[in-house]
Amino acid sequence: MIVTSATPVLVPLPHEPGQSVSIRRLSWLELEAARRVAADAYFATLETMAPAVRDAIAAVALAGQTAKADQAESGPEPSASAPINPLTFCDKRTAMRAGICGWSYAADLTDANKDALDVETARIVWAALLELHDPLPSGAASTSR
Repeated sequence: MIVTSATPVLVPLPHEPGQSVSIRRLSWLELEAARRVAADAYFATLETMAPAVRDAIAAVALAGQTAKADQAESGPEPSASAPINPLTFCDKRTAMRAGICGWSYAADLTDANKDALDVETARIVWAALLELHDPLPSGAASTSR
């Protein structure tokens, strides 16, 4: 069993010499919460669209489901696609709030301060979180590529 909070990773910030952020893998509950926030935001956006746009999106989704059903009837097609990073469909803010577990800054480690990170720091931290959650760590690339 891996306890996600027990294995922090130090992320140096090259644009701020001497500063760093510690991150950790999100637990399954934190991933579910971040996915829910992203899904809720998606559906809230859909509700604000004109009915014709919503209908067009629904038609495309239905066509995709029909194609998947047709494919299932004819048997699975061999796929060379890699596993999907669990953060792919997560809300970035929610995931970063959960994943940042420490830093070298004098400011307290609060959600408000995590939200106040500058763009470059947030970019570096997000990239590190994506790498930490990558189902195919570097060097383990598929041989079918």
